[in-house]
Amino acid sequence: MIKKLLLVLVLGASLVACNNEAKKEQKAATIQQEEMNNEILTVDQLENQIADLVGKTVTVEGDVDHVCKHGGTKMVILGDSADIHIKATDESGNFRADEVMDHRVVVNGIVDEFRVDEDFIAKKEAELEDLIANGGDKEAKEEGEEHEEKGMFPDNDTKHKKQVAGLKKQIESLKKMLAKAKEEGKDYLSFYSIKAHDYTIDKDAKVKSESKAFDDGAAEQADEKESESKEANGDK
Repeated sequence: MIKKLLLVLVLGASLVACNNEAKKEQKAATIQQEEMNNEILTVDQLENQIADLVGKTVTVEGDVDHVCKHGGTKMVILGDSADIHIKATDESGNFRADEVMDHRVVVNGIVDEFRVDEDFIAKKEAELEDLIANGGDKEAKEEGEEHEEKGMFPDNDTKHKKQVAGLKKQIESLKKMLAKAKEEGKDYLSFYSIKAHDYTIDKDAKVKSESKAFDDGAAEQADEKESESKEANGDK
């Protein structure tokens, strides 16, 4: 009887010790995450570790170099040698160029990864074929019909040629980048951004950026088009 009682006490103590150890590990992980969330990273610091932070909340500061003209749904912030795209959400609201442009901002949000692989490029090639076959997008055609009714004859063919040329250039660029990635042992491209929860503006900070046109690369354009498509279909 005594032996059984001792065995029960030993097992009970072991369970308590295991539970305490698990709680300590969980608490340590929570503290580490909170410290990460409270730490304000520079754009360059974020760039160096961003692949390990996908899906996690971070705080990053940088100088605003570009704000999307189409409703302020995106802005680009600069570090010393890197930049990061910040995407607006329902929480953050859209970005106003007259408020943030050429100012330093501190952004709190989730790191998001956009991948480009062979399947994505194949979709773009199918989109190109469809664009060529249809002779222009729906918007251009409707615009042409409207102007034709008014006795005007806009050059929609020029717009169509620009769309085709732009998509061809994007596909070629993505193919070259993916080929290089494959040489390095990776079968997809990763492009990172931050989905903003909120942000603050430091109007007293001396910024390095200057107001200028920002030319999105092929992958960023692809990411933007994909996001717009998802939003139109009600996806997040």
